[in-house]
Amino acid sequence: MTMNFWKGLALAVAVLAAAPAGAETAAKPAAKAAKLPRNELGAQLVLTPDAAAFVKTWNDAHGQAPQLDTTDSVARGGSVSAMLIFNGCAADKAGKCDLVAEFVLLTPDGKTLPLAAGTVWNDVVPNGRIQLGKRSATLRFDAKDATGAYTIKATLTDRVSKRTVTLQAPVTVS
Repeated sequence: MTMNFWKGLALAVAVLAAAPAGAETAAKPAAKAAKLPRNELGAQLVLTPDAAAFVKTWNDAHGQAPQLDTTDSVARGGSVSAMLIFNGCAADKAGKCDLVAEFVLLTPDGKTLPLAAGTVWNDVVPNGRIQLGKRSATLRFDAKDATGAYTIKATLTDRVSKRTVTLQAPVTVS
């Protein structure tokens, strides 16, 4: 399913920025870009069936609104990647922001499984621009995985400002 990703991110990022640090926010698959004041951490968790194509499309956009392939479902034997898009990280004394994330999977039977963790951004602050994070998590569902509703959860922490945003995105496995 291809959606114009930019059609809702402005609202989603604005809501995230207005939410108290640590507030849990459900990601929406389609969204629109917005510029936030510095130090107002906002983010969105986006699911895609093809991480490489998603990154290429993002990088080839050169500041224009890209047509990003997003999804909320996957068939057994397929995979889905959780991508983080952020804005508003705080700068340290060197002008860099330091964002890290931890991804977990909530299964239909209530288990919480760790997926990935690591650096999302450790570079110059993107000056109010929406930025695709450098860390993602890819899940492959095989024939023995249960069908049903799963949730991918990402906790994004700005180590400079000490702000944390928890995001989640549902994915249905069939």
